[in-house]
Amino acid sequence: MKASRDNRKALFAITSTAQAEMFKSIAEQLSGWDILAINENKWYKSKEVERTLESLEFPYKTIRSCTAGAIKGILKEERPDVIIFGHDGNAIDRLFIRCANSEAIPTLLVQDGIMAASREKTNKGGNVSLGLKYLTSLPHRILRFIRNKDYSWRSKIAFTLLEWKYGTRWNLEVYGHGECSKMAVLGDAVKGMLLSEGIKPERIVVTGNPKFDKLFYSRDGNSKQKVCEKWDIPTDKEIVLLLTGQFVEGGLWSSEQRREFILAIATAAAALPHARLIIKLHAPQESEQDYDEIIKGLPHPPIVCKYAPLHELLNACSLAMTVSSTAALEAMALGRPVILVNLFNDAGALFYKGSGALFAEKEKDILPAINKALYDSQTRNEMAKSMENFVYQQAHLQDGQASKRIADLIIQMIEESRKARVET
Repeated sequence: MKASRDNRKALFAITSTAQAEMFKSIAEQLSGWDILAINENKWYKSKEVERTLESLEFPYKTIRSCTAGAIKGILKEERPDVIIFGHDGNAIDRLFIRCANSEAIPTLLVQDGIMAASREKTNKGGNVSLGLKYLTSLPHRILRFIRNKDYSWRSKIAFTLLEWKYGTRWNLEVYGHGECSKMAVLGDAVKGMLLSEGIKPERIVVTGNPKFDKLFYSRDGNSKQKVCEKWDIPTDKEIVLLLTGQFVEGGLWSSEQRREFILAIATAAAALPHARLIIKLHAPQESEQDYDEIIKGLPHPPIVCKYAPLHELLNACSLAMTVSSTAALEAMALGRPVILVNLFNDAGALFYKGSGALFAEKEKDILPAINKALYDSQTRNEMAKSMENFVYQQAHLQDGQASKRIADLIIQMIEESRKARVET
């Protein structure tokens, strides 16, 4: 398929702005390579991904058609030595991986988010248990998709046809159970979970994740000063950072539940005279206007921001709060105490059980938890010890070298693939 050439080429299959940023860090480690991102978002927030790729100066093409013929056309035109993915469960990713496999092109899945501990605890039955869980979740998933306003009805019909033709149908649709040659996972905990689910050990490599490299190099003693100057916050105030999620947009919460959640936290933070609450939205899905409407009229309204750099806010804050987010793991990696506010029994919060984070499962628990995390030295010390171990298990070494480890793995995969072809 491939004519000989001097430079090796890597394609990065991208479905989100977060993946674009993650893959850019890996691409920078592949010095002298031909690099190209394939924007797979033909229907969903395609322009937002394109703007991010342009701002990163990441060469890209947006997929023209989600068919096997179109994918094979890309492979024939680009002649990649390897393809890197952030997901292996989406229909378009599965199709892309199958096409690559048919051409003997190595494929690598780079874990781009947390995997809930609840999946490990509830799947002792292996693939049978995973399959039953998938089937029972289908009605809710279909309803959420129908209600999703980010897709036009024309897009929904096209996406449904794509899923039916190239999706898993009644088989497993579980992250990590796709057909990629290898997986680069965050830490030992995820490796152990995948092994328990029947994934072959030679397919799993623990590397850590590039987003933690960015945190490692972002440690800046001036972050709080910058944040305080930006929003006119007295520097003697403790910054409490709330990290939101697309719970309403994803169909998990109602708008009323979001209002209840935000007001409960804002009320608790307002009771602390030496603290200021900043709400960092889960961009780009959430709308600042929705939150501005919720906090309108509060005597001490929090600051709402969408595009402020997360690493700067994490370095500036004294405490991070969330329901369930990879950003909470990032906060722990920086040594920040974390509180999980789980008012609506969200299963994702189970990921952080045993992490050292404090849990507030009722509104009345929020203020005491904040006080403990900010001002109780014994609690803070106990949290710090547990969080350090949890971060290592979930996100490996915090040495700023995850991107390099993944790049080295990519090079190794190509060498192994070439050797296998020669031997056959």
